[in-house]
Amino acid sequence: MRPEKELLFDQMKQQRALPVTEHTFDLYQSYYDCIDKRNEDDWANYLFYVGECYFRIGNLRKSLNLLTRCLGAPKSKDLEYLNVYCYNIIGLINVYAGNETIALNYMLQCQTISEDLHLRSELISSYINQGIIYNELGDCENARANLGTAYEQLNGLDRDFDLLYVLCESCRGVLLSQTEHARAAHEIYQKLQHFLAQRRQPFFTLCLSYLGVHLHGYLADDAFLADHVAKLLSLPAHEDFLLFSRYYYACCSYLIDQGLGSYASQLLQKIAPEVRRSTLFFLKKDYLLLLARYTRAYDAQNYAAVCCRLAELHPSYEEEQHCITRYSLAYVELLRQTKIDSDHFQEQSQLDQMTGLLNKYTIQFLIEEDLAKDHADRHAALLLVDLDHFKQINDTLGHLIGDEFICQTAKIIQKYFGDTALCGRVGGDEFLVYISDVADVSLISLQAEMLLQEIERQTAQKHSSINACASLGIAFSSEMYHNYTRLFAAADRALYDAKTSGRNKLVIAE
Repeated sequence: MRPEKELLFDQMKQQRALPVTEHTFDLYQSYYDCIDKRNEDDWANYLFYVGECYFRIGNLRKSLNLLTRCLGAPKSKDLEYLNVYCYNIIGLINVYAGNETIALNYMLQCQTISEDLHLRSELISSYINQGIIYNELGDCENARANLGTAYEQLNGLDRDFDLLYVLCESCRGVLLSQTEHARAAHEIYQKLQHFLAQRRQPFFTLCLSYLGVHLHGYLADDAFLADHVAKLLSLPAHEDFLLFSRYYYACCSYLIDQGLGSYASQLLQKIAPEVRRSTLFFLKKDYLLLLARYTRAYDAQNYAAVCCRLAELHPSYEEEQHCITRYSLAYVELLRQTKIDSDHFQEQSQLDQMTGLLNKYTIQFLIEEDLAKDHADRHAALLLVDLDHFKQINDTLGHLIGDEFICQTAKIIQKYFGDTALCGRVGGDEFLVYISDVADVSLISLQAEMLLQEIERQTAQKHSSINACASLGIAFSSEMYHNYTRLFAAADRALYDAKTSGRNKLVIAE
């Protein structure tokens, strides 16, 4: 880097920990003006830092656009860590949009790349974020497992990881307080309180009070609760309110549920100006939902007015949510619009690395989106293909030959269905084919029969000593099977019937 560019880049890195101001964007513009536009790494850095900045101020559409372009931008191995940051932020954006399943996909990508690149901090962040998402989905077991893994990873690390430690322990404590382990949550609180005695940062105070408020049901100590509510109220208005909002909202929700209306009212008044200043429909919608719950319980005369505000906001909220979902789904379309080569990104994020088919997360998401469309007169088909006696192949011929069978099967599936269907690998030796609009049910059955015959024929040609074949289950969409979960379950049952009735055959779900 030239001296001027290097200085600006260092200032950009420092800016990540500072509030966003007009100077922030001036700094990014200065960096943009002095970089070589043909330098891939300079361009990737610019896209990421500006995209992250737009996320911090709540402009999610611009943030998604820039971060997705950063993911697609060619970059050297030294900058592959930027992909982790991008996945993490896009995952968080989908959390705010209520797209938890999509968010989990991004966090898993973040985890995988962090492990490959040995990025300890980002790996721990991905576990914490997954724990938070699972908790919001009501899956306490997976939430506890991910936060527990993050805690184990944090053991023995230096002060550079203080923020992650505090975040992890506060979330872990709240999760425990919601179950039968409130005593363990109180022990975490005491440990955090001692740890933070000499660390006075607004976010640390927020995390500790977030846990403290949730311990009221266990401690039944009104003075303890009042102290932590006062600390939340005393925190300064923060430019990164988007990041702080989930903790305020969670505390408000808890206080309303516990019948502590006066404290909930104080917090609602605290965050109201921040919500009014925000352009984010997600923050406004969640705030109005809290306000509706509060007024219903404590201020009935204003309840109807709040509900009307919610109804007025709903179309704008749905439009924003649809926009974020579209960004998350349409990688290829979006990257084409921004004129950036997306091949490397698609390979890393959407495809199974061994076979080149879609990975299980991507194909599930694409099917869910397709089934959600209103096509009353069409029928979709979901086919599950599973190799028979595959464990025996691995045990007798070795895993290299087993991998060869996997790749060979993927090629055959692509040959028969690749032009008209989504084809993916959803397990070790299990494949999925999804056809959006089936014109002729009998034709699909015929293609499936030919597929099974081709798998057996090609296997016999290469390894005549074994009898390798496959079983297949088919389910067609209907009023009963109108979403991915039900359609997959129906095909899975049909596949099971094919296996138990002799293998090397197909069964169609009723």
